[in-house]
Amino acid sequence: MTSDCLIHQVRCYPDPHTKYDKMWVGPVAPTATVQQLREAIDACFAEAGLKAAMINGPTQRIECEKDEHNASGIKAGSRSLWNPLLSSTRANLEKPWGALL
Repeated sequence: MTSDCLIHQVRCYPDPHTKYDKMWVGPVAPTATVQQLREAIDACFAEAGLKAAMINGPTQRIECEKDEHNASGIKAGSRSLWNPLLSSTRANLEKPWGALL
C-alpha cells in the first residue's frame, strides 16, 4: 500500500470558510424524522454537489462520575443522530430528530 491510497479530497462549503460560517437548513420541524432532516440538508447543498456525511447533535455537558479524567464530574459529549458507518444509528432514520436530542 502506498501513501497515495490514503489521499482523498475534502470539500468544504463555502470555500474558503471560517468557523463562524453557518448554513441554515429548513425549517424542519422537530417532529420530522432524521431521514427527512437528512433530505433537507442534502437539498440545501445540492447546488454545490454536496450531501450529508453524518448528522450529530450539539456538544452537551454531561454529568459523570468524578475520576482522574473528569475531576469536576462533568464531561463534554455529543450524540450521533445518523452516521452511515455506525450501524446503531440506522434505526434513528425513522425517529423524530427533536426527540433524539
